Amino acid sequence: MLHAFKEHLKSLASDPKDPFLFKVRQRVGKRAAVLLEKRLRRLVAITPDVVERVYALWHQFGKDLPARKVGGYLLTYLYHPKDFLNEEEHGLFGYLDDAYFTALVYEFVLERLQETGNQLTAQDKRFLKEISNMKDSARIVIPNEAEKIELMFKEIQENEQSVTFQNAFRN
Repeated sequence: MLHAFKEHLKSLASDPKDPFLFKVRQRVGKRAAVLLEKRLRRLVAITPDVVERVYALWHQFGKDLPARKVGGYLLTYLYHPKDFLNEEEHGLFGYLDDAYFTALVYEFVLERLQETGNQLTAQDKRFLKEISNMKDSARIVIPNEAEKIELMFKEIQENEQSVTFQNAFRN
């Protein structure tokens, strides 16, 4: 499943007709787009790898329900085609919200891991730093969507039902 997702993202990234750069320029202008495009493309491209890493880390949690609950929401969000940024309409750019949410979940899982007394691997420390930088870039380009995703994530952590999560699919 993740392999197919990764191949789909590669295909979109290599499509010369994909409007990714155009969509970034529309939101932040030409100069900023030049600085942000590569970083944002990387964030989207590594999303399947981050999801895979999140699931690998969960084995260390045992019955940590908050981490597992967040993971269920993550998978639902990733595989629903109509969320805050519709993939059909926006192409590769439509996965930027998915990548942002995935980065939040990864940070959360690593925090939970540390709270339980586990040490982060050197790989996770490097990956976390890289993802945090890319996530900050995404927040610049999709500020409204990022705000909704952050609210949704907070609701997911606090409640059983997230109104923002349900509204994400009502585009």
